[in-house]
Amino acid sequence: MFLREKKIYNNNQTYTYLQIVESVKKKGKVKQNVLLNFGNITYWPPEKMERLIDDLALYTGYHHRGGLSERDIDPQGTLDYGAHLLLDIIWKQLSLGKFWKRYLSKRALGFEVEMAIKAMVYNRLTDPKSKLALDEWIKRQYIPGVDPDMLKVHHYYRALDVVAESKDEFEEWVYAHITNLLNFDLSLVFYDLTSSYFEGEGPEIACPGYSRDNRPDCNQIQIGLLVNSDGIPISHVVFDGAVSDQRTLPEVISQMLSRFNIKQCIFVADDGIVNTATMSLVRDAGYKTIYSASMHKEKSVQDILEQAPEFNSRSSPWKKIKDNLWVWELPEKIDGYRITIAFNPIRQKSQRVKRERWLTESKSYLNSFNAKTKRGAKKNNQKVEMQIDKWLRRKGTRKYFEFSRKGPYRLKFSQKESAIQKTSAVDGMMVLRTDSEKLSTAEVALGYRTLTQVEAAFKEIKNFIKLRPIRHWTDLRVKGHVAVCVMAYLIESILDNLLTQSKIRMTARRALGLFSSLTVVKLNLAGKQLYKTTQPTEDQLELLRIIGLSKFERILTKT
Repeated sequence: MFLREKKIYNNNQTYTYLQIVESVKKKGKVKQNVLLNFGNITYWPPEKMERLIDDLALYTGYHHRGGLSERDIDPQGTLDYGAHLLLDIIWKQLSLGKFWKRYLSKRALGFEVEMAIKAMVYNRLTDPKSKLALDEWIKRQYIPGVDPDMLKVHHYYRALDVVAESKDEFEEWVYAHITNLLNFDLSLVFYDLTSSYFEGEGPEIACPGYSRDNRPDCNQIQIGLLVNSDGIPISHVVFDGAVSDQRTLPEVISQMLSRFNIKQCIFVADDGIVNTATMSLVRDAGYKTIYSASMHKEKSVQDILEQAPEFNSRSSPWKKIKDNLWVWELPEKIDGYRITIAFNPIRQKSQRVKRERWLTESKSYLNSFNAKTKRGAKKNNQKVEMQIDKWLRRKGTRKYFEFSRKGPYRLKFSQKESAIQKTSAVDGMMVLRTDSEKLSTAEVALGYRTLTQVEAAFKEIKNFIKLRPIRHWTDLRVKGHVAVCVMAYLIESILDNLLTQSKIRMTARRALGLFSSLTVVKLNLAGKQLYKTTQPTEDQLELLRIIGLSKFERILTKT
């Protein structure tokens, strides 16, 4: 039994009603029965409220005006709160509570789905856990609108099915609402893919394919992600692990047109996705594009680079965009495309250092087959050569060596200097193609460079939000798990953008860390349960105000 405020909105006015309610459980669901309604207290003067308190105190034998003794105040523990409050501001600004209420209105699922989804998303952003650990973690949290007593482990699994089934409608809802929250720029749209492997066989959608995680021995899925120039995800698609990059493009283009009604944009992707074989798909959609040439596979790249003037940081036709970015555009188009060469001297140096390290490690590995060890003593030449070939390919140095084995301790190898020179000639270089006439040379280079936003998103989802390990064994659950991770990244990226627009030099992750000290203290106050926050700092209050919280409340109700 507890006090509850009920707010009613009528004719732009807010009225507050005070009630005494009790929670009862019927058929597995918790409901609240109103025992007593004190009516509209909006305009009650303080003395009237005091009289009510005194009357209740007289009836119960507790003398309110006499004060509380130490025995009347019993702390019950603390709950993590600050980061959840910050995330909940974004949740409300996107009206996600309204979305889930509408989506679930025709589904009788028998548990609090939004609570389970919110718990999973906030957990991904603050302390990623498995679903089993999540059930324990939630008991130590105060998440607005989430009552841990109403959630069980199986609710999280069932909620993943709902998230997977609602993915398209959810993305369209966010897409429609985000323009009211941010200056959502769709002049450039970026698309890239990543893979994620399974420790085991995985579901039906999991299968072998090109692994970006260097785990070709594992079944995997592929994930395509569309983001805007601010790094905010628009949509994602889960593909089977064997699909090629190019084959993912038709579905993505179709979604941009049919679901999001994107009629004009510049589509940015790498050469594995957009190239001469797939360009017609982008053109038919009415989009312009920026994409890179394959520096080591396309024969025309060498001809293009030979036309470029020698780089000189002090005096040359190269235009400096940043300390680590210089650009030069060919005077003439090639096959109707403007050609921009981007050069990064810092990347050039790092590529050379990395290659030298890999070459040294590879030579050491090859020499080990001539040492008096078990490795050198292996008798089957063909198997040894296959082993070496696999190792060098994984290291990325196979093209730099020739080798043959004639028996134990008789491995002959040589370094291919021509291949090394050919690769080093393009260190730090990138050849970009575009059919856009609107963009300047600098904008072309910077536009493609922003594709790293997607790579950063994948890194964040994999490393911090913990996409892996994936412990689900049905396609639907796997898709739900991926969708929760992308949903978490969506909220984080929006928080990042709000901070940037407010000229606050702080990442969303750092902001969440800043709020770790803000907790909720659970108190037993003379038999009454009370939730009260610790005193927020001035920095915390200022950040909450900037993000959109108009009033900070220290006295909270049981969620």
